[in-house]
Amino acid sequence: MFKEQVKEEFKKRYIYAQKNASAILASSVLNEDDLIRKYPNSEWGEKNGYYITLSLEDETLQLIESLLLEDGSLENTSGYAYFEYLKNTEGFDKFIKQQEAKIENFNKHMPTACLYKKLSAFTVLAKLYSYVKEQSGDLENKEKKLHTIDEYIRVSRFKNDGKVWTSGYNHTLHDIFQLDNYSAIAPLNKKDPSREPADIGIVNNGYINYIANHFMLLSEKEKQDIYLMFHTEEPTKNKIKSLLPK
Repeated sequence: MFKEQVKEEFKKRYIYAQKNASAILASSVLNEDDLIRKYPNSEWGEKNGYYITLSLEDETLQLIESLLLEDGSLENTSGYAYFEYLKNTEGFDKFIKQQEAKIENFNKHMPTACLYKKLSAFTVLAKLYSYVKEQSGDLENKEKKLHTIDEYIRVSRFKNDGKVWTSGYNHTLHDIFQLDNYSAIAPLNKKDPSREPADIGIVNNGYINYIANHFMLLSEKEKQDIYLMFHTEEPTKNKIKSLLPK
C-alpha cells in the first residue's frame, strides 16, 4: 500500500472505531452482570452499589485487532464484518442505548473525570494495546503493532487547543509539560506476557510495516479534521510548545 492509500485507510479505520465505539465495547457483553458488577464491601461501594468493568473477551479483542491492523481495506476485514453484523442484529441498538445510559449514570457519581468510563475510540485502542502487549511470540511484529496502535491513540489525544500532542499509550515528556493536571493510564505491569507463543494475532503486513516506520503519521490538520467530525468547535491553529517547563 502506498503512502496516501495507507493514510486514507488509517483515517477510515479510526473514524469507524470512533463512530462505533459503543457497539465495539459492548459487543462481548451478554447480560447486565458482565458490564455492571456489585462493588466489594466498602464505604464507597455501599453508597454507589456497583462499578462498570468494560472488560472484553479475547475473541472481541481479536476482532478489534483485525479491524485496525489487518491488511487490505477496512471493509474486507473480519472485524468489520462481525461488528456490522452485530449492529444490524435486531434489538442491539436498543441494548447499546441502555448500556450508554448506565455508563452515563455511573459517571455522574464519579468524583473526578479521570475515573469516568468512556465509550470512545481511545478506550477501544487502550484495550487493544493492553491485549497486544500480552503477546509473547513474534516479538518484532508485536512492537510494530504497538507502534501502529500508538499512532491511532495520537489521533484520539488531539484536543484542538492549539497544542501538539505527541503521546501514544504512554505520555511523552513533551506532553507531560503541557498538561494542566497530569493523569495517565496506569502503566502495564512488568511481567511475562500471558498469551501463548503461538497466539500472535494479526501477522506482519504492508499496512503495519508502513505505519511502524512513520512517527506522527497524520499531520495536525488531518487530526483536526477528524476531531471536528465529532465536536462542534471552531478550528484552532496549532503551535509546538517548548519541551522545557517555564
